[in-house]
Amino acid sequence: MKQLFKPDLAAALRISTRQLERLIVAGKIPAAEGITRPGGSYWLLTPELKKVIKAQRRPER
Repeated sequence: MKQLFKPDLAAALRISTRQLERLIVAGKIPAAEGITRPGGSYWLLTPELKKVIKAQRRPER
């Protein structure tokens, strides 16, 4: 499965990385699958994560 890093996930949701952190703490987005160097936290692009992205995605500005 494809690894989705924090900036990429924030871009997919159309939010800042700071707002992404808030959603993770609130439990609306699952915790990261792992950490790599130098990339940082990553998530695996699973069907469940795709549903979360679709549900949480902000409209275009």
